[in-house]
Amino acid sequence: QQSAEKYLKAFLVAQGAVPPAIHDLRQLLLLCGGYDPLLAGLEPLAQFLNPYGVLVRYPGLSATVEESKEAVKAARQIRAVLRARLGL
Repeated sequence: QQSAEKYLKAFLVAQGAVPPAIHDLRQLLLLCGGYDPLLAGLEPLAQFLNPYGVLVRYPGLSATVEESKEAVKAARQIRAVLRARLGL
């Protein structure tokens, strides 16, 4: 989740925007979509990753091995798209 968050914020910075101090990937993606509407396609991945930003750090929510693998896969997909948009 944190990897996706940082790439979304980097995209905002590259557009000349100041990213907000939030962890919500869906909100960040919405802001990014103002600069590149094609990024809206990442919404299902952002929604999937969102709970892993804060909730799994505290008692009450945990991830299985399979969920962890899916989260890494989702983060890598977001990273790949954002790196391409950033020219990296």
